[in-house]
Amino acid sequence: MIERIKSIRLAAAAAVVAMAAATLVGFSASASAAGPDKPGPNEDSSTSAPAKPGGKANKDGVCNSSELCLYYLQNRTGAKLDLLLSDADFAGDILRGGGAGNLATANNNTRSYLSTETIYYWRVYDGINYTGTQILCIAPGDRGNFTSSLWDRASSATYSTVAC
Repeated sequence: MIERIKSIRLAAAAAVVAMAAATLVGFSASASAAGPDKPGPNEDSSTSAPAKPGGKANKDGVCNSSELCLYYLQNRTGAKLDLLLSDADFAGDILRGGGAGNLATANNNTRSYLSTETIYYWRVYDGINYTGTQILCIAPGDRGNFTSSLWDRASSATYSTVAC
């Protein structure tokens, strides 16, 4: 009788382990199948920026929803850098979209901004890797011009849910 109880307990424990394993396999398969279009925090982001939904074209010269757009000239004119995700170094980025500044480097070359974001706050820095001085903190939906003392100084930008 004792052997039978041990056998039943062993079978029950094996069933629990099998169910847990099946649940984990099913969870990881469904997570990878329904994963986001874009990765969460950008690989080059030193912040703990939350994942943003994908489906947008990043850095294509079109200011889509959920992006930060940095413009070559004041009043949101000229070519632009449109960011969906954090960018630790604008040196390799090109301003696009036509107009003044089209195809110029984005690093240290912008004077106005538009956030089409509805949730996240953007912080713009004058150093790469989100260092140096934070020259702007942009709230969701905000737009404006850099002050003239901050013209052509933006070198990196990151987003977060933390308010300015």
